[in-house]
Formats: sequence, structure tokens, C-alpha cells
Amino acid sequence: MKKIKGFKGYFIDKNGVIYSMVKKYRQAIPVKPRIIKQWKSAGHFGVHLSKNRKMYKRWVHRLVLETFIGKCPKGKECRHLNGNGFDNRLENLKWGTRKENQNDRIVHGVSNRGERHGLNKYSEKDIIKIRRMLKEGMKNIEVARKLKIPQSTISWIKNYGWKHIKP
Repeated sequence: MKKIKGFKGYFIDKNGVIYSMVKKYRQAIPVKPRIIKQWKSAGHFGVHLSKNRKMYKRWVHRLVLETFIGKCPKGKECRHLNGNGFDNRLENLKWGTRKENQNDRIVHGVSNRGERHGLNKYSEKDIIKIRRMLKEGMKNIEVARKLKIPQSTISWIKNYGWKHIKP
């Protein structure tokens, strides 16, 4: 168990459990460590820590890495090596680039690209069909008219989107 830097009276262990030994206002009696309740949001655990009578929201995975490894290097973010955002054990966490983090999501099957994206309107079969039609020499406008899809969508699929789907 180590002190959390910048938050007097708070400690964290290598499993991501956070303890408070903060004394209540004007209380001189030593306080027994108590486990701080964590909340879930966006696939991760967070906690509220107080400092100078003000509450601060902090992600548990970042607190673990900052406490046991050190400050986050510029251009890096926290990676969950097993793909589980709720697993905040030190051995599951590592500083890495955004690209490494996104590749981890793909490897672990938790990426929201393609059909899993919340704004998606098309299936992988639709994309394969569109790409095949384009490969056969049809123009964007012809594919758009035939499938009753906006031409801008066909252009976007052709040039930018759904790169992980091959025709």
C-alpha cells in the first residue's frame, strides 16, 4: 500500500483498492483505514477523493500507474493489457500510445468499429458488396443509385471508413 501523491490520507494497493485514513474535521483520534467506494463509468472504475474540502474525480487505473510506475509520459495513456477496463491490477496496466491502446481493443474484441459502432447503419455484408461493385469498375454515383445510399457515404466507405473489411 502506497500513498496517493497529492491526496493526503489516501492510499492505494497494487490491486487498485483505495483506502482513506482522512480524519474528520477537527478529530484528533487516529482513523482506521477504510476502503473507498468506487463507481463505474465508461468501462472503468473511478473514485472521489477530497483535498482541501473539495472533491476530485479520478480514474483508478491512472492512480495505480501514477502511484507505482510514475507520472504519465507525454503522449501516453493507460492500457489494460487483458482488455478488461475494470481490472486495475498493476500487472494488467501499462503506459502506452493511443495506437497501442486501440490495437489492444481490436485484439481483445472490444473495439467499437464497424457493426459495433453506435451510429452504424450498414452491415459488413453491405460494405463488402459496395467495395466489390467499386472494384468491378462501377462509379460512386452508380453504386449509390443502385443501393439507394448517399453518394457521399459511398465515397467515405471507399476512401476512409471500414478499412478493416476487405472485399
